[in-house]
Amino acid sequence: MKKVIALLLSALMLTSVFSGCGNKEKTEDEAKTDGKEKVELFQIKREAVDTFNKMIEDFQEENPEITIEQNNVPDGDKVLPTRMASDDTPAIFTQWPNTAEFRAQVKDGYVLDLSNESFIKNISENVIKDSAIDGKTYALPISLNTMGVFYNVKMFNDLGIKVPTTYGELIDACKEIKAAGKTPIVFADKDAWTCGQTMELFYGNFMKDADATFKDAMDGKKHLNDDAELKKVAKKILELHQYSKEDPLGTSYDDATRAFANEQSAMFIQGIWDIPSIKKANPNLEFAMFPMPADKAEDTKVIVGVDLALAVSSNTKSKDSALKFLNYMADPKNAQKYADLDGSISAVKGVKCQTKESKALVDMLNQNKTFPYSEGNWVLGITPDHQKVAQNLIAQNSVDGFLKDMDSVFFGKAKK
Repeated sequence: MKKVIALLLSALMLTSVFSGCGNKEKTEDEAKTDGKEKVELFQIKREAVDTFNKMIEDFQEENPEITIEQNNVPDGDKVLPTRMASDDTPAIFTQWPNTAEFRAQVKDGYVLDLSNESFIKNISENVIKDSAIDGKTYALPISLNTMGVFYNVKMFNDLGIKVPTTYGELIDACKEIKAAGKTPIVFADKDAWTCGQTMELFYGNFMKDADATFKDAMDGKKHLNDDAELKKVAKKILELHQYSKEDPLGTSYDDATRAFANEQSAMFIQGIWDIPSIKKANPNLEFAMFPMPADKAEDTKVIVGVDLALAVSSNTKSKDSALKFLNYMADPKNAQKYADLDGSISAVKGVKCQTKESKALVDMLNQNKTFPYSEGNWVLGITPDHQKVAQNLIAQNSVDGFLKDMDSVFFGKAKK
């Protein structure tokens, strides 16, 4: 997996960086109004709503016979499988192709095979390879993401704080900011998914081989309740929380985004997908990102994965129109517009990442100093349980309890 990610990023470096089954009942509403075909786009990524509205507007100007209706609901990743089970799969939907959940949806026959569609050739070969399921392509990757630490540039400059390059320097920065009477960092621990992703960011920088550790646990070869590296990760997470904005467990992702944007904290650990939301909340904020630092600067790496991909229902009556929209999104000209609006790294060949706030992270990607999201190798059901365990670490403030919970979530699960 890591080798594939490295190859993926090597390919992107040259072009992208800074320069259901046949017997399922067809129940979706695909009525035509005024001669226009209505096609639902079930869009899970909340930060991309405005971006997709602009992309849809342009698409419809070129294709006036089609109306794309974007549908973004709370907890869309949980709503989607419920709709699938009810024979109500949206014509087009966004997904993360490397997850166990998407692999299960493909296995159950809900997703159209896109392998032979001409627009697939516009996507980096290594991204397609990394996203494949049994050698076939079921989702069109549009963008890649990474995570790091957002920081208030003016606040850092005013306090004379240099961008941390080691974990120790990060803690020192927190101490200086706190001593100046300001809040060093905000966490969005009310939303368990943010806790899980932050934990994965720490795995890659503070464990020698997190994927091997979790595989051995899932295979029943290794218990996690006494794992020294996981204990180290948990202690660092709790240490950083000593400098958090008050009530992190009462602070949602949206709350934390607004708090950072409105200069209520100096830092915020999150992904580049939040850049549009921060800018929307405060267009005048001068901010940037730095990689989550390891104990030694030379060991620092950044996490990388597919940020957004488009899939099509296997039993939609609007197949041709749905594929026409995917073809539009995969066109390099349109993909460049999406990348500029979204602030993401494109999976489409020839598209440049021009978002200055994430430059330090993209430079790391360019150097292949990366690691993948661990959850891509986990069996179905572990990800949501892992998120709860990560959240409980903050709630219970217990490293031993965290290790016990991790062992319960992972041990022997690959055998079941």
